[in-house]
Amino acid sequence: TIYNCSKLAEGYCNYCKGLNTSRYNCVWDRTNGCMFKDDLSHATCGAPTITKISPEDGPYNGTVDVTMMGIEFGIVETEPIASATVSGKSCSLILENITYEPDDPLDFMRTVRIGFQCKATGSPMGNSTTFSIPGHSSRTLNIQSLILKNSSITHVEPEYGPRKGGTIITLYGENLGIGNRFLETLKLQRSQTNLIGFNVTLIKNSTGKMDYVISGQIPTGDFTINETFEVELNDVDILPEFTFSFLENPEIKSIDPQRGFLSGGTILTVTGDNLRNAQHPRVFIQNYEAESSESCLAEVNSSNILYCKVPIAPAKIKSELQSRRNKRSAECLGCQEVQIVVKLDGIEKTFTLKYYYDPSLSKFTNGMQLFKADEQFLTVHGDNFNFLKNSDVTITIGIEQCRVVQIEPNSMECVAPRTQPKPGIQGAEYPEVNIFIGNINQTLGQLQYQKDDNHFVIIVGAVGGTVVFVGVLAFVLICLKYRKTRSKARELEGDLNKLEMEIKSVARQEGHDNVHYDVIPDDVTEREATSFTSLQVTEMNLYTALNVRLENNIEAPDNDSALETHYADVEIPRTTV
Repeated sequence: TIYNCSKLAEGYCNYCKGLNTSRYNCVWDRTNGCMFKDDLSHATCGAPTITKISPEDGPYNGTVDVTMMGIEFGIVETEPIASATVSGKSCSLILENITYEPDDPLDFMRTVRIGFQCKATGSPMGNSTTFSIPGHSSRTLNIQSLILKNSSITHVEPEYGPRKGGTIITLYGENLGIGNRFLETLKLQRSQTNLIGFNVTLIKNSTGKMDYVISGQIPTGDFTINETFEVELNDVDILPEFTFSFLENPEIKSIDPQRGFLSGGTILTVTGDNLRNAQHPRVFIQNYEAESSESCLAEVNSSNILYCKVPIAPAKIKSELQSRRNKRSAECLGCQEVQIVVKLDGIEKTFTLKYYYDPSLSKFTNGMQLFKADEQFLTVHGDNFNFLKNSDVTITIGIEQCRVVQIEPNSMECVAPRTQPKPGIQGAEYPEVNIFIGNINQTLGQLQYQKDDNHFVIIVGAVGGTVVFVGVLAFVLICLKYRKTRSKARELEGDLNKLEMEIKSVARQEGHDNVHYDVIPDDVTEREATSFTSLQVTEMNLYTALNVRLENNIEAPDNDSALETHYADVEIPRTTV
């Protein structure tokens, strides 16, 4: 038989020593390694080499189970671990040997150790990591292979719950995930009451990083005083100073409505007192808690109202409803009655809930429907709308909401936006109509707003009428202005005639009839009129008398229009008679 000792031993001393001597004549030579030799006396193996230590950290005080892996860890049957130290902590209690598993078990007659697990206890004495095996050279690793830390608990969430108990709490702190995370104890210190289901859990904290916390549930009971917690983690007792408060128990009075659809998701309103004193309110179907539980939310600034979703009906309830339909049961026509539990931490109350078939919605023909904006209301058709409330339904057109205003057994109406909304689907030409009823989410199709020609005609007519009205009004104002101007022109003409008569009268009284004046066309009256600028008076006394009369008797002119003649323009030159 041809074989290679070095390959069988994979180059290691303890493998070579473990080979089956009835098959292979292989011995360990310090110079040549594992080699063929009739004399089966082995040389001493070298010092062990540690390649990995886990976990990476542990408690400074307390206990941690440490696993060391490496090479040349000896033979299990003949070379036990004599002593071990990890980061200065004694680790002499060997819990388990980790051994090599050959492809062919008959190749080896001894068990090859490739690692071991030990329990590190007590406070550290230095920081070295070492272990020794009889027949091997010893080696000390002068490195701190296990990082030692202290754990602390800083706060609890929530900080209160009902006296009845049942509240799930979470403890936060520092270094809660070190070592093996051995959580031996979590209890209420004053009453020495153990919490239920406590464990160390990895969660995402408020900064988005993963962190370890301690969680558990306070059992049901009657807690009359506030409590502190007692924790034993990795054999270290932790006694945080903060307290947990027990408040008045919630009182559950009613739920409304006491019906829902098989798909669930519509809202149940729970009323009562002190409802906010519970931290984890929820509802579920009796005997189906694991598969039907739904959480509840408290109304803002109220301790009397909770909003819970109707649970999705399990398959068995759906089957029972179908069976009841086939039998046409008169007990609950078209529905299936179940017992629903409202649970507020340790307080529970049971109600009867009736499940009905889901509403059905009619999609648009060919996926498209035309809509006139002046109609204002969009109508959605379907079936089994009888038990819907306006608040149960949300309708959207594209990115905008269509507020539901009326629901009939086979139709519902919503107030549509006045103009066509943008589509909610990228790249779509027209907005889609979506219906949300609890857990039902259905798209009916796209909605195309039609242009309203009548509306356009009305707008054009209104604009045209306005233009005509403004034109007529302007024409009337111009006419009124023109009439006013004509009236003033006639007034002026009368004043000029009077002035002419006075001049003639003065001339007669002075004995002078030789007064000459020219007649020129009047631009205002469009006929001949006497112009003051051309009036010629040949008598000095006549000028004087006229000048005096003008100064004393003629009023200030009305100068409203450029068409009017200004008295100030009248000039009578002096002449020698």
